[in-house]
Amino acid sequence: MGEEGKKIGLALSGGGYRAAAYHIGTLRALHSLGILDKVDVMSSISGGSIIAAYYALHKDEFGEFEKSFRCKLRVGVIGSVFVILLAEIVLVLWGHVKLIKWMLDDNSLCECGKIIILIVASILILLLIVFLLHKILPTSGWIEKFYALWFFRCKRMGTLPKSPIVAMNATDVEQNRLFTFSQIKMDAGKRYAEGYFKKDEIPISLAVMASSAYPLLAPVKIPRRYINEPNTISPILSDGGIYDNQGAHKLTENGDYHADYIIVSDAGNTVMDRKGTWNVVSLLRKVSNMMMNRIEKMQRREYLFLQKKYVVKKDDDTYPHYAYAVLEWLPAEKDYVNRFIMNVSKELVPQAVCECHGLDKAIVAQIIDNDAAAWQIAKDRVEEHIGWEELYASQPDEETIQRAKGVSTGLSSLSKKKINALVDCAEWMTKVQVRLYMPELVPNE
Repeated sequence: MGEEGKKIGLALSGGGYRAAAYHIGTLRALHSLGILDKVDVMSSISGGSIIAAYYALHKDEFGEFEKSFRCKLRVGVIGSVFVILLAEIVLVLWGHVKLIKWMLDDNSLCECGKIIILIVASILILLLIVFLLHKILPTSGWIEKFYALWFFRCKRMGTLPKSPIVAMNATDVEQNRLFTFSQIKMDAGKRYAEGYFKKDEIPISLAVMASSAYPLLAPVKIPRRYINEPNTISPILSDGGIYDNQGAHKLTENGDYHADYIIVSDAGNTVMDRKGTWNVVSLLRKVSNMMMNRIEKMQRREYLFLQKKYVVKKDDDTYPHYAYAVLEWLPAEKDYVNRFIMNVSKELVPQAVCECHGLDKAIVAQIIDNDAAAWQIAKDRVEEHIGWEELYASQPDEETIQRAKGVSTGLSSLSKKKINALVDCAEWMTKVQVRLYMPELVPNE
């Protein structure tokens, strides 16, 4: 970016359709701030990958992009695929019913034998259903077909524009690390050499499906027709959120995806409760969400700590600066300006950011010493610089916030009200966080 050559990265978190709708607001905020066209890399997970790829294909006209993508979210993947999956299950169960009827009519079998056969048959039927949904007619395969037709019109990775780089992340189950699809390369560390995959021929829908293959769905395997070397391994891929549900990790690594300014749009809103804890499927989902939520919190702390260690303490501006726009941080009564000054007092904010807000080293030192007068002066200056009064007045109301937080993850269709609530919350939060933590990116008005 500019003469310094610094890059801007945008991390779009996972969270199914909720995340996809939330990220519309983030993109809209960055567009209005004059930053979106300067973004160099988009690193995405799951629902974030749906909108990242869709935006890259329609980025030349933002208004049309937003309008069409909102319409896409009104049609759910699950509803469209459910009929096919139901047909598979019904077919198997029909065979099971026929078997039971045959046993009941067969007088040559004793009652004990009938019970044993029924138990064994039931187990086999269950295994057959799982086999059908994961191997023969996998759920992920049907969802990928929906992605291809509904969102991407069967386009391939080679059709993505050169900028921004879209890095869609899945989890390589075998290696326990991220596997990244992008228009410049496909890799999981250094395991796959350049040219190993026919990256330009791979469908965008396949990359998005791999990124969003929730653990309860069948994992994704890259077909051998997209691998240049015959008789070689093909990675087994699952949801990128297993490894990094924020999407920020790829932007911190040295290399093609590294960014100096990292804006994280996080639609995470994990609320743990007792509901469904006696249901195996619900419990597995809760455990998965709990692990992802824990990883997210650890990442935030790690990034802030390293920012303090390198950017603030050592004045090393090569380490990325962060701005988080997190759904669960709403509402605004938390007073984000006070929180910003608190972070200054904890030495978590780079001096370059402080100076943009009119806070020189002297006043920062006083804030660190908990000088109440300096704290108030800093608060007044920051509020004036970011236009806090106007921002506060435009914040989403409580009903909108609760509606946005009430949207569950998944691929079910979203109503217009839910989409609007998520967009409004993300747009407001992004404007506040970027103005606070990355004022150097916002053009002077």
